Amino acid sequence: MRTSAARLATADPADTVKELRQQDGGDIVVLASTSVTRQLLDAGELDRLSITLCPEVVGGGARLFTDGPPSSSWSLTAMSTSESGAICLWYDRKDADR
Repeated sequence: MRTSAARLATADPADTVKELRQQDGGDIVVLASTSVTRQLLDAGELDRLSITLCPEVVGGGARLFTDGPPSSSWSLTAMSTSESGAICLWYDRKDADR
């Protein structure tokens, strides 16, 4: 599915987010990419973090925090539970001035 609001970014994720912040528009969303999320966390370009904890263990996979998260402060802003038992947590960065 293509939309006029979507595009494929080929530059460094942090540089792309900095560029997009200068433009009018809505939220910037990263779906299911631990590598991009890690790069944005490291660069301080992530303002909201959504983590879903699932009640099943399926084995390996990419870890979001390999050596622990970068130093930053976050506050829990919302939480919900799905019918399957998954817990959805939303955190906002405390020091976000954006």
